[in-house]
Amino acid sequence: MNLKLFGESLKEIAANHNLTEKAIIGALETAIQKAYQKEIKIPDAEVKVDLDMDTGFVTVAQLKEVRPDEEITDDALQIDYDAAKEDADAFLENLEDEKEEAEEALSRAQAGKKSPKKAKEVEDAEWRVLEIENLAKKVKDAKENIRFGGKYPLYCDIDSLSKMLVKQVYSLLRSQISEAEREALYDVYKDHIGEMETGTVEKADDRSVIVRLRHGVTELTRKELIGDETFKPGDQIKVYIEEVKSSSDPSKPSKGPQVQATRSSEGFLKRLFEEEIREIYDGTIFIMGIARDAGVRSKVAVMSKAEDIDPTGACIGPQGSRIQKIMDQLGHNTSEKEKIDIIAYSPYLPLYVADALRPAEVLGVYLSEEEPEEGKRRVAYLVVEEDQIRKAWGKKRANIRLAGRLTGLHVEVLTRKEAEEKEIPYVRMDELKRLASEEKLRREMAEYAEKNRQETEKKAKLLEEARLKGEEKSEKKEVILPPLEDTYDLDEAEEEADEDTLEEETPLSSEEEKKEEETLPASEEKEEAPAKQEETLHVTTTTTLQALEEELGHTGKKESSSKKKGSKKRPHHISEEEIAHVKPSEGITAAMPIYSKEELEEIEKEEAEMEEEGDSYDDYDFDDYDEYYDEH
Repeated sequence: MNLKLFGESLKEIAANHNLTEKAIIGALETAIQKAYQKEIKIPDAEVKVDLDMDTGFVTVAQLKEVRPDEEITDDALQIDYDAAKEDADAFLENLEDEKEEAEEALSRAQAGKKSPKKAKEVEDAEWRVLEIENLAKKVKDAKENIRFGGKYPLYCDIDSLSKMLVKQVYSLLRSQISEAEREALYDVYKDHIGEMETGTVEKADDRSVIVRLRHGVTELTRKELIGDETFKPGDQIKVYIEEVKSSSDPSKPSKGPQVQATRSSEGFLKRLFEEEIREIYDGTIFIMGIARDAGVRSKVAVMSKAEDIDPTGACIGPQGSRIQKIMDQLGHNTSEKEKIDIIAYSPYLPLYVADALRPAEVLGVYLSEEEPEEGKRRVAYLVVEEDQIRKAWGKKRANIRLAGRLTGLHVEVLTRKEAEEKEIPYVRMDELKRLASEEKLRREMAEYAEKNRQETEKKAKLLEEARLKGEEKSEKKEVILPPLEDTYDLDEAEEEADEDTLEEETPLSSEEEKKEEETLPASEEKEEAPAKQEETLHVTTTTTLQALEEELGHTGKKESSSKKKGSKKRPHHISEEEIAHVKPSEGITAAMPIYSKEELEEIEKEEAEMEEEGDSYDDYDFDDYDEYYDEH
């Protein structure tokens, strides 16, 4: 068997059945496997089928478990080591004989005159030789890999299979393809249950209608059609996907149409409303319930949460245009169209059941207070005038039946006279409307109170979570203080911090700075002094006394001039980043003396002479000098 010859056929089969080539190949493998199990008469045999589409070779083998001879319990499924080797050797010998015969046939085919028939014989003979060689190679590999506990393949020469087996393969292949098609159809439609789809009628008769869908075929029985509607092949038809059967589900039969569709269900009518009425599609109006007798009458309860929208008027449309479009699609080629009643839904049950009996006009309603028995519904007595009885019942009692189905009640219609005779304490419609308004107000107040309660609980919960998080942070926070010395006082530290703040706000004058330097703590002086006490520096300077005095005087004038200008510039504030970049000094060094011992003695001598001559700094008026320097 050369699979290459079936390549085009496989593609065609896959296209016709909406399947992939892989699915068709899988179906063929399963068909050959089942046919070979029947051929060897071992239904539970493990059969391996290998279809190589690249080379075209087909190999079939029964897998047996290799065990020691004394442990074998089933010869049909198990084999001992020596028996496996003997089987491989015997099979290889047979293949050698088959190969010689195939080569002789090839020689005969090549020796004759060339013709299309001879060319086909040559091609078949050449393929037979290649097939035998491929099978012999697989048997040799299996012989080398025989292991206890492993699987030994007993290969079968596909050419030696009987014609009966080929027929079984063909029959099983058709069954497997059908099964694969059903599985593929299920995968397509399993997520589309409850949706509308348009199909084409392929066949129609008095009993059913066959419809071709996008990915399959469905059958509509007379029960699933609307009334007495009829179709002919080629008609476009809308159907509602009600159910999709899975062929792997044992609880569902595998025969018959897999996609179950209908036109008579409430779901079909609901989808029509969604298509034709925009407010229902976008969620402005809600369908609260549908009761339907296909082909006769339907009741649809609608509600809108928006106070400014009339749900019944929106569904009916201007002059009934919207509802008419829907009714035109209910019944194809029928003598009488299905009627639709649009009911305003009300949570107040007595008013709801009174509206559900439309088009009959209800005088009053009495709802029984007795609890119904199990399996029965609560009874609602609806009182109408004598001339409204026929409307209340409807054709074939459809109106009263649908009203009960829509509201979930057992509806009893009485005339005014019958209600009085039976002493039914019914409530009139105007009173029902008032009670419904009060009920609505109470419900809105309860909803508002519940909403406030939920918001309050939510806020309280958020506050509690915030409080707990704050406590967790305060527990986890660690305060690291610098090491304190023995003489460190917290009160003094606070006073120093306050002084530092004041200093930053008000710049210090030069005199205040000098005083501050002079009033350093004694502890600091004691710490600075011993830094380099043992070393004494002797520095000789060439600066004269006169030059120093001039320099000092110049500095003093600058300070005085700056005071006169009234500069309010704040002192530069050193940031923490600048402090981080400054390397700390290794220690406090001794200050360098400004004058040497000889210079100090000379200064004292000059001061003494000036005092003797009566020349003192107190006699000078330094303000005159300041004015002079300011002017020049």
